[in-house]
Amino acid sequence: IFNIAHHGITRLECRGEYSRKNHYLLLATINANQRYEVIDAVRRADPQSFISVNSVEKIVGNYHQEPLE
Repeated sequence: IFNIAHHGITRLECRGEYSRKNHYLLLATINANQRYEVIDAVRRADPQSFISVNSVEKIVGNYHQEPLE
């Protein structure tokens, strides 16, 4: 995902309430043009992944990163 979006990912340890299995929740903010490429990369890395896509009305904070060269 970093290679596509050039942004970091937040990883949270969590546990499924029903299954009680330990998981990681990965949060990434990307732009709409990158979503299909990111979804494809996640599915290739983990075909069993659960992906939620949400629109963001506004971002406040340090989202901008300089482009990689």
